[in-house]
Formats: sequence, structure tokens, C-alpha cells
Amino acid sequence: MPKGFRLLIIVLFCACSGNAQQLSIRGVLQDANDKIAVIGATILLFQDKDSVSRTNAISDKTGTFIINTPGPGTYTLRISSVGYGNVEKTAVIRDSSTDLGIIAFAKEAKLLDEVIVQAAMPPVRQKGDTLEYRANAFKVNPDANAEDLVRKMPGITVDQGTVKAGERISKRSLLTEEIFLATINRYY
Repeated sequence: MPKGFRLLIIVLFCACSGNAQQLSIRGVLQDANDKIAVIGATILLFQDKDSVSRTNAISDKTGTFIINTPGPGTYTLRISSVGYGNVEKTAVIRDSSTDLGIIAFAKEAKLLDEVIVQAAMPPVRQKGDTLEYRANAFKVNPDANAEDLVRKMPGITVDQGTVKAGERISKRSLLTEEIFLATINRYY
């Protein structure tokens, strides 16, 4: 075997044995009341000598998390999940990985103020092949007549008393003229 090849094997062996010494912190997150797994919680790892986040992890479908540490030392874990209060745990890593066991998560309820939903009806809506115009959506003067209102409606034109909405509107299609005028008078 050539000398360079032996040296490469020795270097690879040392690198692999160095990675085998990876230290980690593990635990299982559970709901404090129901004892069910907390899925998708975020775990941030901070080293106590500074407040810089070193690494993070997310709990799996069984609530289990494993987070690798940079080496021995004292670490703080900040655990958070939607609907639960935040939890902080301290772990001291010396020469082996640490198992924190089951970590109970208490639900955190937040009461919201009342919510008022306000919506405005659209001025025009389509029902099948018919367009319905809301008369009170169009502003006209108090002394205006029905023709002034119809002129303000989009897609409708009035030319010498003839109403057109793409095509000439016949009297037969205006059978509800009295209802239309009653609606106008109700809002004005």
C-alpha cells in the first residue's frame, strides 16, 4: 500500500471517531393535562455564557426531540409551541448525552376582545343572467328622480328616455318598475 493511501485511511478513521463523540440533549414533550404528544414544537438551544442561539430542533409526531450540542457546557433550552406557554429548561452536558425525560407543556388560553365584522353589500351583483343593482349604493341629490339614479349605475345608459344595458330594455322586462321605484323611495 502506498504511504499516501495509509495516511488517508488514518485521517478518515480519526474524523469518523471524532464524530462519534457528538453530544446531544433529548426529551419528550407532552401536554400537561391530556398527556398527548406536542407535535411541531420549536426547541432553541442557547449556551449560558452568551445568548446566541446555537442550534434548534422541532419535535416529531411522538413529541420527541434530539438537539445536538457543540460540546460540553451548560445550555438553556427554550421550547415553544402554538397554544402552549413557553418552557425553559437548563441542561448541563459533561461527557455524555443528556435525556431530559418528559417535559410537560401547559396550554395557554388567551381571551380576545370582541370582534365586530362589518361588510358592505356590493353595489351590483349577478344572479344567473340578471344583474341586480342596489339603489342605495349610488349617491344622488335628494330631489333626483329615477332616471338620475339609473344614469349613475354602471353599464346602463339612458338616451332620450330609452334605457339600455348592452341592449334596449323593453317594457316587458321592466314589469317590476313599481317595486324598483318603491325601493328607491325607501332609501331616499
